[in-house]
Amino acid sequence: MVTLGIAIVLEMESFVRVKQAALMLGVSPNTIRAWGASGKVPEYRHPVNNYRLYKLADLKKILRRLEKTVSGLSKAERQSRVR
Repeated sequence: MVTLGIAIVLEMESFVRVKQAALMLGVSPNTIRAWGASGKVPEYRHPVNNYRLYKLADLKKILRRLEKTVSGLSKAERQSRVR
């Protein structure tokens, strides 16, 4: 029951865990952890269990930056980066 309560609070505060952040950005969970450790993604810690948490607003900013970067590339450049 405590876990459900924590999940509700996280959702209300717009925080996600590593796995959800990774899915949102299209990278592996280890990449998110590394970006958090290096400061590329602001990282927060849950006060009870010390899990890594990420604000949805921060992740959306990163997505917008990634979209701008990709949209500025030519079609051939975009295709070569996907492969």
